[in-house]
Amino acid sequence: MEREGEIEQIKRELIILQARYSLYRRLGRILRRIFIVLALALAIGALAFAVKLFLVDALNSLFFLSAVVLFAFVIVWLITASGLRWIDVASPDIRGIYSPSFFYPELQSRTNIRSEAEFIEQQIAERETRLSELGVNIPRL
Repeated sequence: MEREGEIEQIKRELIILQARYSLYRRLGRILRRIFIVLALALAIGALAFAVKLFLVDALNSLFFLSAVVLFAFVIVWLITASGLRWIDVASPDIRGIYSPSFFYPELQSRTNIRSEAEFIEQQIAERETRLSELGVNIPRL
C-alpha cells in the first residue's frame, strides 16, 4: 500500500516537472527566434549604413564593415564558449534562498546549476531513476 502511494506521488511530481520543463523549452525556442530576427534586422541595417557610407567614403565604409564583422564573430564565439543553452536563458537563474544549495553550503561545490531548467532536469532524472528502481514504467508527456 505504501509502495503504491509513493509511486503515485512520484508520477504526479514527474508530470508537473515535465510540464514545467516543456514550458521552458518552448520559451527557449521563442527567444531563439526573436534573437535571430533581431540579429538579421541589425545586420540589414548595418549593411544599409555601410552602403551609404561607401557612397560617401570607401575607406570609412570598409573600416565599419570590418568592425561589424569582427564584432559579430566575437559575439558568436562568446555565446558558443559560454555553454549556455536557450532553455537556460528562458528559465530564471536560481540564486539566493531559491538555490537548492543555499541552506547546505557543502552541496554548493558538488552542484553547479546554471538555471531552473537544469535543476528541473536533475529532478526529473532523480524521479525517473526512483520509478525504475520500483519497477514502474515512466510516463512521458
